[in-house]
Amino acid sequence: MLSGIGLLRRRSPRLVAALAGALVLTATSAGAHTGHWSSVTASTTGTNTYPDLSPQFTFGTPPPSVTSFDFAAGWKFAHAPTKGTEISPTPSNGEVIGSGAEYGSFTRLFCGIATQAATVFWEASMTGAPAGAVAHWRLHNVLDFDSHIWVIEQNDATDDYRLDVYHPTAQRCSSQPAGAYVDLDVSGVSGSGGRLNQTPSTAGCYPVTTWFYDTSGVRHDGTTVMMAVGGAFC
Repeated sequence: MLSGIGLLRRRSPRLVAALAGALVLTATSAGAHTGHWSSVTASTTGTNTYPDLSPQFTFGTPPPSVTSFDFAAGWKFAHAPTKGTEISPTPSNGEVIGSGAEYGSFTRLFCGIATQAATVFWEASMTGAPAGAVAHWRLHNVLDFDSHIWVIEQNDATDDYRLDVYHPTAQRCSSQPAGAYVDLDVSGVSGSGGRLNQTPSTAGCYPVTTWFYDTSGVRHDGTTVMMAVGGAFC
């Protein structure tokens, strides 16, 4: 189930209280470019659990083209039906797995600035998948355009995964307002009982590294988020 945190809002990038009473410490670094950062929190820190994930990123001008969330080895993600079984069961094709909001300047509003609601879907189709992709989440904006979130398997033997968010760059104006963002809440378990991700089986501190590339090809380093799993103190 989703966390219940309000969708059309911003969370503090310095310390985020995770859902379900657990605490995830977030070490924020804006990188080399002021106003660009990204982060993620989880709703639980128990071992072998299925947490809600809340990725978020703030950006300026130029806007992002690809945002990445690189999870430490041992944090598993569900695979599409054609990519083998990692976690089961998986959500149904087209099932809603999350919600969120996007704030910025959009071409379909003639570069007007607005906050738009968005919905995240689980997609069985892997058409257009980048190298290493094993699952596909689709983020649909109410302005009727999509971002595509791909689960990238970096090492099968060690369960090493990364989330890559491919932004529809043609839908965002080249000049963005200060504090433009994408803010999501993705269910760890879907309404049908499908499981999206699973925490490691061993207690410990598991970092998640974030970054994104903007439309000019410049990389912006985000946060290093330390996920304290199984009661570990990080």
